[in-house]
Amino acid sequence: MREPVDLGVFVAVRNEAGAYLVVKHNYGDRKWSLPGGGVDQGEIINLTALRELGEETGFEGKIGNIIGIFSLRKKRGVVVLIECKIVGGCRKSHNNNTEISASEWRRPNDFIKDEIYPGQLNLLFQAEKFHCDRETIYGHLTPDLIVTV
Repeated sequence: MREPVDLGVFVAVRNEAGAYLVVKHNYGDRKWSLPGGGVDQGEIINLTALRELGEETGFEGKIGNIIGIFSLRKKRGVVVLIECKIVGGCRKSHNNNTEISASEWRRPNDFIKDEIYPGQLNLLFQAEKFHCDRETIYGHLTPDLIVTV
């Protein structure tokens, strides 16, 4: 019997200046990431994206297109990257949040080495590519194995 596959979703929210909303984890390596997380049993992926956006940033969103679907290389899992627009709410103060310590608007090239998880940086670059090409991206979550169908 095979192990179940983990399913995660991340949200790409791009502002008019071309920066993306990112959050800094307050656990583990304490690096930057797109808002997102695991899909709960029976939860619809779009609702996971909106829930995670709200929990981690305070913003309410409207789902756009699926940017890409990526398999993970280090464990059994799939990540869905979804574009989203902010339609309400306001950015949370992260003073007492145990999961997220900060949120900011950043461009993919603004990050210095080891400041963001490598897979997350790749997701940001894929969001940039999708913004220009508007083609859904499929592949592994590594830069050299992305395949556009």
